[in-house]
Amino acid sequence: MSVNDVTLTVSFLNGELCTISTCLDATLGDVKAKISKETGHSPWSQRLSLGATPLEDSSKPLKDLGVTGASPLSLVLVREPIGQSNLAAPNGMKESILKKGDRKPKESFNEFEFMSWQAVCASHNSHGTGLCAHRSQHLWTDEDSSPVLGASHLDLYWTTRSDGCRYEYWSSDPGDNEYGVLVCIDAEGMTAIGMGCDDGLGIFAECDTSDVINELIREGLTRPEGC
Repeated sequence: MSVNDVTLTVSFLNGELCTISTCLDATLGDVKAKISKETGHSPWSQRLSLGATPLEDSSKPLKDLGVTGASPLSLVLVREPIGQSNLAAPNGMKESILKKGDRKPKESFNEFEFMSWQAVCASHNSHGTGLCAHRSQHLWTDEDSSPVLGASHLDLYWTTRSDGCRYEYWSSDPGDNEYGVLVCIDAEGMTAIGMGCDDGLGIFAECDTSDVINELIREGLTRPEGC
């Protein structure tokens, strides 16, 4: 057995224990995947701590996080963002999720995409024009409503972050008079929190910011990690 090989003991709040065989070069994400295989709890629902220190960067090797074979880890489970289990990966994108001329978003999107799209439409009503051309009061649930997609189509980007939320960015005409809406999704609901354009992403004045949201603003969110 290599000195790099370790067996980690992971304790749940209810006293349940889980042991994981791994190595110190493995990433925190690798450990979460093994815990998921052993317990059925998805990696996105796991919050691991080393003593009082939260372990948040899933891309870092255990040895860089201060973990050793003698390190007991604590695991707290949190509720996943709505629709998280429907995604193949925590970060990704769908190009042309809606093409110009398509008139039925409800038929083009899955259940959770449509819920997010409704949040986009609600923000349009509150904050001005852009993706939507409203001809009814039913938030795109009938055939008499259709989105204005500029000269091209609608793209959807998403990224799941350390705050336990998934952020979805709906973008029309990126690079050519782009208009976009940022939606924050947690276990309770979906809320549009900002708008984007070719000049960048801005958060609505009534919405709180955080380190995670400030990071999204710096990144622009049009190329989430892992895409």
